[in-house]
Amino acid sequence: LYGPAVVAAYHLETKVAKYPRVIVSPSAAELFHLGVGLRMDFDGLLYLDLLSMYRPETKDIAWLKGIRAQIVAKIEAHKNDLGLIAKDRWLLNRIDESLCAAESGRAG
Repeated sequence: LYGPAVVAAYHLETKVAKYPRVIVSPSAAELFHLGVGLRMDFDGLLYLDLLSMYRPETKDIAWLKGIRAQIVAKIEAHKNDLGLIAKDRWLLNRIDESLCAAESGRAG
């Protein structure tokens, strides 16, 4: 069950992806609308932005803050592994963006 899409996805995952995200090839991106679950990252790659589809309630915000705390602890534990720290900081920034949006939306 292999085809061009599987080969392209494997290439993206093994050769291109550096951060914990699901990269979407330009041909697959045509199936999405930018801003609706699809986001362009700082490096010009498109990825599925799963957190943008997240609509937290109060209990979910606490859960996301718990995940954030675990990532911060992981960064501290792996302070000598720059590759892991880069991945964790990327995810931490995305979570912080989501928390900020959720908290500002809740306040408004």
